[in-house]
Amino acid sequence: MLVRCIPLLRRFLPLALVAMPLAGMTALSPVPSVAQTRDDVFTVERVPADVTAASAAVAREQGIAQAQRDAFARLFDRLTLDEDGARLPALGAAEIEQMVDSFEVVSERSSSVRYVAEINVSFRPAAVRSLMLSNGIRYAEVRSKPVLILPVDETGQEPVLWQRETPWRQAWENFSAPPSLLPILVPYGEIQDVTDIDVNEALAGNEEAMRRIADRYGAGAVAVARLGLDGELQPPPPPQDPFAPADPTSFLASPGSAMTSPDQAAEAVPSEGGAEDTDRPRGLMSIVTIHRFQGQPEVLTVELPPSAALPEDGAVTVGVEPAATGEEPAAGFSEELPEDGAGAVPPEAAQLVPAAVTQVAAALEQNWIRANLLETGNESVLSVRVPLSSLKEWMETRSRLAQVPTVTRTRLIELSRDQADIELYYLGDSNGLRTALAQRDLLLSEPPPAFVGQMPLSGAMPPQAEPRWQLQWRGAAAVQPQPAVYGTPVPADMGGTGTLPPGTP
Repeated sequence: MLVRCIPLLRRFLPLALVAMPLAGMTALSPVPSVAQTRDDVFTVERVPADVTAASAAVAREQGIAQAQRDAFARLFDRLTLDEDGARLPALGAAEIEQMVDSFEVVSERSSSVRYVAEINVSFRPAAVRSLMLSNGIRYAEVRSKPVLILPVDETGQEPVLWQRETPWRQAWENFSAPPSLLPILVPYGEIQDVTDIDVNEALAGNEEAMRRIADRYGAGAVAVARLGLDGELQPPPPPQDPFAPADPTSFLASPGSAMTSPDQAAEAVPSEGGAEDTDRPRGLMSIVTIHRFQGQPEVLTVELPPSAALPEDGAVTVGVEPAATGEEPAAGFSEELPEDGAGAVPPEAAQLVPAAVTQVAAALEQNWIRANLLETGNESVLSVRVPLSSLKEWMETRSRLAQVPTVTRTRLIELSRDQADIELYYLGDSNGLRTALAQRDLLLSEPPPAFVGQMPLSGAMPPQAEPRWQLQWRGAAAVQPQPAVYGTPVPADMGGTGTLPPGTP
């Protein structure tokens, strides 16, 4: 049941519930969900409602209002940084209703006085943006392509990646990530995964190996999540690129975790034999390196102190927890550690492994939001040229552009057989636009230099066309090599042959 949220219409919908008597709680058959399968940042799915009122009609109306209020709170958390959570404005039911585009009842039960349901709520993007900007709240709305997690356990003698028995890998496999702007994937650990990349390649950041496994899973980035004991996990070496920023590493705080830089982490390594270090309970540290295949990797560091309350018998509870009723452990639960020592987490730290997964996932999400924040509603425009080899490429490019949330509109300037000139109107800056387009497999590149090659003997400068940015769908046919410019062949690594065309002097 998909309902456009027209306030007057919504108030009369509950009357249908009282047209027939209900004996106890009557279950209504679920309606197939359209929004459920839609990749829509502004749609919040399966929001529960449970209201008791004087009548079924009143209970249903209040339940829908409750679901819309809770859905907006979830949407606000999805789009903003944790540090801005207190800035959520106090809104009444009428104000929230004005931002709702539609709602869909996925399942519902009702009695004469009670209404229980799960509801999908879709908000109007323009209304949400207006609310955020008018209250000075930074937000992001670009959904990332999935990030593939490679959980490397370094709590034992040797780092382990594809050994399922480690608590670190078990915790990631059992982790159910809430809907967010950053979907998380965990590889199955099948033979093809092991063939694509091994633990040494993951730790070394081998780009070729990471691209292989990322392409198979349709991921836009690979995150190597290392787990070790507090004070023992060494930070990755700094990037060697001399043109990289002085501090290319991002560190984010999340509830219950302490964030440190790699330098600080290295300084925090305890000296051997210290009584203070050996007596204190051991916590866990996770260092996550995010490889996006462009620019320098990003690094997040999460530390989790040991819990104050430990089981009296020192039992290690990792992976899927056994039932509290004393029944046999659930499938996939393992208390035995591998004989080779991999994953040998001390009891005081082992119970922190699931919490470490949650903290790392939250840090990854916050990192993405921070990198894609919109702070103003100012609209910019960019002149773009789209190389084409077929009508299909143009149609695919247009379709994907329509799915980029920060692109507000496009204007076609000129269309020919081999190219299209368009204007893109967008929110944010060009770097944010490039990132948003990349999530839809659209590659945006800066204008080429105005003059490439050698000066002609005559000394006359060739006429120069207006430089334009270039946009291309990743699945388009390869751009044909351009002819040599003034006697200079196109290099092979730029798509050329490295040789002059026939007949060139």
